[in-house]
Amino acid sequence: MRKAPDPITPAARAGSKGRRRLGAGPRTGVRANVAMFRFSMSVSRSPKSLRAAISEQAPLLIALVVIALVIVFTRERKAAPVAEKPASAASAPPPSVPSEPEPIPEEPPLGPLRAENAELPCDVDDVLARKCRRCHAIPPRHGAPFPLFTWTDLQAMRSSQPIYEVVARVVQTGYMPYRIPANPPVEPLTDAEKKTLLDWVAAGAPRESCKPTATKRPRTPAKAKRPN
Repeated sequence: MRKAPDPITPAARAGSKGRRRLGAGPRTGVRANVAMFRFSMSVSRSPKSLRAAISEQAPLLIALVVIALVIVFTRERKAAPVAEKPASAASAPPPSVPSEPEPIPEEPPLGPLRAENAELPCDVDDVLARKCRRCHAIPPRHGAPFPLFTWTDLQAMRSSQPIYEVVARVVQTGYMPYRIPANPPVEPLTDAEKKTLLDWVAAGAPRESCKPTATKRPRTPAKAKRPN
């Protein structure tokens, strides 16, 4: 026997397949198509229906436009360079004033600048008393390594050589007297004083006798008392 012909045409069968692809299932696709058909029919029949649909969605559309404008404005504001505010005179720090150095206190009075039986020439002893024994005293001050009071002091060994040769070298190079910050300030050697020391060293630093003249700090005269 022959089978009865299929009442569903190929076109209808293709339409049902298309509806299945649009929805999650046959029923969902049919419902969606029916809803779209009813909406199109209502719009085509009555223009008022389209206006009503638009008026119903108007608040939502307005809200979306406002949100979009806010986002665009915020992005443009972040992207724009921020102009630096000019610093006001009140907020600017005051100009730094260089501070004056503190005055150096005056050194205490020195003791005798000459020694008895120093066995040094008088002119050499004078130069050492005026310009060297401020530091090369007994005991030494201001970091000086040794005293320079007697011929024996100058004959002592320092770095495998006698001290008088060390004195000649530092005097000739101008290293001594060392300019320490002191009050009164350290005075350099004059050309005549340098020649006195260098000539004595060149002669072999001979021993001589010279009567010492003790150099003392002058005293302030006492004030005279008023008669009663």
